[in-house]
Amino acid sequence: MWAFELTVLIVVIAVVVWAIRGGKQAVLESPLVIDRPGLYITLAPQLGRTQAFIENIAKQCSAAGSPVGDVPTQFFEVSAERGYLLAASWRAGVWYFQGILPDGADRQLQHVRAFSEAVLVNRPLAEPADVQYAQRLRQAVEQVAQASGIDVRFLGA
Repeated sequence: MWAFELTVLIVVIAVVVWAIRGGKQAVLESPLVIDRPGLYITLAPQLGRTQAFIENIAKQCSAAGSPVGDVPTQFFEVSAERGYLLAASWRAGVWYFQGILPDGADRQLQHVRAFSEAVLVNRPLAEPADVQYAQRLRQAVEQVAQASGIDVRFLGA
């Protein structure tokens, strides 16, 4: 008799816990790093949903052909469901993207530049840089953003 009541109690507790916690997403505390051949993405924990947008930019750039040399980092402000800052560059045959949330100050370019430099500390820009391809990169970001219904603003290089 006690076994039946205990089993019912455990099932009820499990259902209640599942109902309460089932729809919640886990909050990551460390950056999301995606490392694939030819692509390296580092995102703030809250920006996991931007992965598809960034991968589409990399595909668009790759369709235009590979750069002759490294591409200087290009910085953008992205206004999507959650606004964020994006850095994009090409180093030694790999597309590097970094995404972070703005710090709320007017120093957005310095903020994303510092984060990008920290990620790329072991991948300095090799000379001669393919400065002309930087324009293609900016165009790819704008085209993918427009197709996705996202607003982007170029912050600088």
